[in-house]
Amino acid sequence: MKIMKKLSVFLMGIFALAMMASCSSSDDSSTGGAPNLKEGITKTLTLKIAGNSTTGRASAAVAAGSEATINELIVVIYDNDLDKIEGISKVTSPTVTSNTITQTVHFNTTKPSVFVLANVPMNSVDAALGQNLTSFKDCMANLDVTAAGDGLSQVTNHLPMVGSTSTLTAGASENSFTANVTLHRMVARVVLNNITTNFSNGESFTVTDVFMKNVNSESSFMHSDIAAEAGTFATLKGFPTVQTLVDGLMADTNNKAWLHNSYATTPWSNTTPAYFYVFPNNNTVFAQQTQIVIKGKYIDNDNPSPGVDRYYVAVVNRAPDSEGKITYTDNPDAGTGAILGNRIYEIAVTITGEGQTASDVEADVDPIPAGQNNVELTVNVAEWPVAIRQNVNF
Repeated sequence: MKIMKKLSVFLMGIFALAMMASCSSSDDSSTGGAPNLKEGITKTLTLKIAGNSTTGRASAAVAAGSEATINELIVVIYDNDLDKIEGISKVTSPTVTSNTITQTVHFNTTKPSVFVLANVPMNSVDAALGQNLTSFKDCMANLDVTAAGDGLSQVTNHLPMVGSTSTLTAGASENSFTANVTLHRMVARVVLNNITTNFSNGESFTVTDVFMKNVNSESSFMHSDIAAEAGTFATLKGFPTVQTLVDGLMADTNNKAWLHNSYATTPWSNTTPAYFYVFPNNNTVFAQQTQIVIKGKYIDNDNPSPGVDRYYVAVVNRAPDSEGKITYTDNPDAGTGAILGNRIYEIAVTITGEGQTASDVEADVDPIPAGQNNVELTVNVAEWPVAIRQNVNF
């Protein structure tokens, strides 16, 4: 009987110890469902960084896959507890395997958020180290990173990207964790893939230039919600931008030649679309909305050969009139006039009459209420898949 009593007491003691261990484990700090994020201990985080897998349409003008090239990578660890940027890790030419980069970083906070930036200068966020979230919000990507070396065009293989997460899961060993981050491009691709004319009185029009107007020069890396992954369109359109609007051709001290295509030597062809990369812009005022402009020589009875310069202006994501058509794939913002990140805007234009003068365009005269439109516009808006790949030099 005494033996049974001793055994009972012994078993109850083991049970009590197990319960205490269980309670101790559940009291550890955690975030995103990850257990055992202990204070005062350096922890290891293995990031699986991938591109988004949505379906989308490619452009004949772009080399397959080049727009998803990763040249440089910056990983930012933010401490939600202390409201400061705890650490910044940098990688050049990261290895990409099956659309995924595996990157290991270290952190101390028990409440981390992770931001991943790609294809931006490696010192882009240095000023935010040790500072609060506002300092990180003040860090900007400049659209200049897309400019080719000759300054006359944009490259396809150096497009800024961003992703974030606050969800960690337990790793294979104590104090090791994993997280998944999905990268999305911070820019949109604007494609002019067709220009036709439909005149009724023998007029003619020859394209000499295509350029962008009112393009945001910079964009923040910060989302509207730090805890949200950059995988939703609603998040991507929340990027705050600096309202320094740049043009490709018009008289402007901020003129960017790489936002401009000339067809003076090689004539425009519908088989070779014009494409541009631009930051988001959700302005609702015409004078600040991102526009694509077609310039050329217009000839009619009042303007004989060689004709006069005329301009046809279209807000990228706005139907010009009842004849305009906006189609889209999973994009409730189609037709609003807003440009959002990681989207493709494909535009086809039919010119039906005389366009605007240079002075009208420089004065930001909206052609629709001014009765100067003479353009039928079809726009397709679609998601833009990212199947990331590494930059390889042969």
